[in-house]
Amino acid sequence: MTLQLEFEEDGTYQLTLAAENEAELVVARSEEQTCTVTIAVSIGLKPAEPQQKSVMHVSIEENDGGPFPKSIITVPGEEHELLFSLTGTGADAPPEGLFVVEELTGEISVTGSIDREEHPTFEIVCSRFKGDNTLWGEAVTVIITVIDKNDNSPEISETTFRVELSEAATAGTPVVTVSASDKDDPETPNAQIRYKLLTETSTFALEENSGEITVGQSALDREDTAEYTLEVEARDCNGHSDGLFTQATVHITITDVNDNAPTFTREEIKVTVNKGSRGITIATIAVEDRDEKLTENWRAIYKISGNTEDIFSISTDTNTNEGVLRLAKEIYTDMELQVLVENEVPLVAGVEETSVAGRTCRVFVSMLGEVGRIQFVPPVTKVHIQETVLAGQIIAVLSAQDMENNSNENMRYAIHEDEANLLDIDAATGKLSVRADFKMDSPFLQTDKYTALITATLEGEEFGTATGTVLIVVRDSHSEDSDSDSGQRPILLHTTACVRDENSSVSIDIAATDAQGAIVGSPPFEFFVDSQDQGWVITQMDGKC
Repeated sequence: MTLQLEFEEDGTYQLTLAAENEAELVVARSEEQTCTVTIAVSIGLKPAEPQQKSVMHVSIEENDGGPFPKSIITVPGEEHELLFSLTGTGADAPPEGLFVVEELTGEISVTGSIDREEHPTFEIVCSRFKGDNTLWGEAVTVIITVIDKNDNSPEISETTFRVELSEAATAGTPVVTVSASDKDDPETPNAQIRYKLLTETSTFALEENSGEITVGQSALDREDTAEYTLEVEARDCNGHSDGLFTQATVHITITDVNDNAPTFTREEIKVTVNKGSRGITIATIAVEDRDEKLTENWRAIYKISGNTEDIFSISTDTNTNEGVLRLAKEIYTDMELQVLVENEVPLVAGVEETSVAGRTCRVFVSMLGEVGRIQFVPPVTKVHIQETVLAGQIIAVLSAQDMENNSNENMRYAIHEDEANLLDIDAATGKLSVRADFKMDSPFLQTDKYTALITATLEGEEFGTATGTVLIVVRDSHSEDSDSDSGQRPILLHTTACVRDENSSVSIDIAATDAQGAIVGSPPFEFFVDSQDQGWVITQMDGKC
């Protein structure tokens, strides 16, 4: 038999217990079977009642302006006349003293403002003690959550982006992603970022959620626009006007592809040479190409079409991109040839079919007469002038020689071809002068060059006429100063003169270099006499002399 008894207070208690069988006795008994139990009870103190809460939660605002201390929560137990104390981060551990408790009431207060990005939550423990300094009940854990304020602007990894993009890129091609982060609470709008393209353009598009910039619907053309600058904004609060923002700049450089075919500036060229001429330049053929200069997309390759029996050769001037047409063998009859042009690399797909026009130039070569006793030395005279040259100014002195007598006496000069009627020549001296202005925008100038033909005959003789070429290179009025400033003009290294006797000619060797001691541009240098004196002839020896 088991008994469970509860007592309210101290004292002595007696219990009388009676026992009987479950079935009736056959023989009745006159005495009742009982037992008396005496119990002494001493209650003492009651056990502590369990607290209704062992964990408490409270929220406080980030960067609160006070005043402080500010009450945030009270731990129960004041009615039992207990003492309260705090432990944990922010109480007795750094940042120490941020939270304090009123010892007699259990009221917890915060003593200063809090940065949520540094301390998003705190967990402190409040213990309660009786007067004899023994614990009363369980300690209470207080969890403090700091409510976020939008006090942080989005941060972009770079304020300036520089990217390259092929002009062949199609719509939707990724260009760059402008990515930002925000230190505010990611679970709140304070850290929800939206991106915006501040630059008005249809060439590029921006995905507002990711910050990815892609090629828009407009086709790219480096020859029209080689660089783009975009301003991008990253704003929190889902892009709302009240949100904080930051900006970045994106510089996009469009790289070239070969989407422009080289085209001849003239589809027909007429040249005149003496019969039997060989090893001379008879024409320079200019092309236009809108692709990036000095790249494989711009550099031209010239080819001569048809069966010319290797009479002609053509090469590319690497500086001007012109085709230099030369006579490789003697020629004795009028000829016509076709010159074709292409780039070093093929055109991109879809361009060649629409850009064939202008890629063929017809060259008509006419004979003047056989090369004989009369020859110009040199056969081509190259002259450099500025467009500001004055009418009447002598720009060159041409000289033809009677090769049999090694003399230029009694020579008569005349202009054979001067398309723009810009030149005069003294018939007796060969002095070539200007009669009209040379303009850089003149349609008669091809890549700043003008070509004229001069004839020479020996007075009183009938054995032939020589034809010489004058190639005039026209510069604008600032080009010489610009060359000087850049330090890129060639300079003379030395001259050496040798005189055999008083009746013999004077021979002078001239060498040149640039200001840094290296060859300027593409050798060889071009030497010319900037003088009105007669009788001087320059013969090219090599790239420097």
